[in-house]
Amino acid sequence: MRRHVITALTGFGLLFTGLTASAQYRPREYYGYQNQSGVFESRVIQRVMRDLDRAEYNAVPGTGDRWRLERARNELSQAQQQISSGVSDRRDIDEAIMTIQRVVDSNNLSPRMRDFLVDDMNRLRELRERM
Repeated sequence: MRRHVITALTGFGLLFTGLTASAQYRPREYYGYQNQSGVFESRVIQRVMRDLDRAEYNAVPGTGDRWRLERARNELSQAQQQISSGVSDRRDIDEAIMTIQRVVDSNNLSPRMRDFLVDDMNRLRELRERM
């Protein structure tokens, strides 16, 4: 009987630990498609900018990692300006995607950050197709 109680308490303890550990990580926000003009585009670009900022925060100073991240941010900013002015060209988004791909290929990123940036590139491709 005592053995069953100890086993049950251990099981509940492991369950509780697992639940609290998984509660520490928030799921990524869903981009969500909007019917309003420009809302989807701005949400996608804002998400990518935030992910690039996080990657730069974790980048090692004095390496090419920060330079590549800055270049990707500049290309994305240029694409955003073109989209908001209404003169958007698919090439601007393609250049932003290519610079982010260079970041993914060349930078020292955590697997989670690498997955975020790959997901961001897919969202930018969706955005390009919608234009």
